[in-house]
Amino acid sequence: MMHQEKKVILSAFIDLIKNQDNKIIDSGYFINEIKKRNPINIDKSQEYYAIDISIEATKKAIEKYKDINFMQMNAMKLIFKDDFFDIVVSYGAIKHIKNPQNVIDEIYSIEK
Repeated sequence: MMHQEKKVILSAFIDLIKNQDNKIIDSGYFINEIKKRNPINIDKSQEYYAIDISIEATKKAIEKYKDINFMQMNAMKLIFKDDFFDIVVSYGAIKHIKNPQNVIDEIYSIEK
């Protein structure tokens, strides 16, 4: 993705989540991209869950950011209730999955 496109996506996402009470799920740790470029803290009124299948990536993320709920989890087997999340984001993760439609279907079931 071109640098300018990435900046636009990041800016739009930050604007979307600022000052709102949301339940957010992030598949692939998009929050790393956000925090590298913008030192925002996630407001405590928000429930931000970031998932990744990698145990090592999850351990590193937990050490680095204390205001995010990081969880090691397979995006095709989410443990959340249906209609739980207000915002779903997956940045660069789905392209690595063998059957992306399975993940899209799973994500669709947990969004409001």
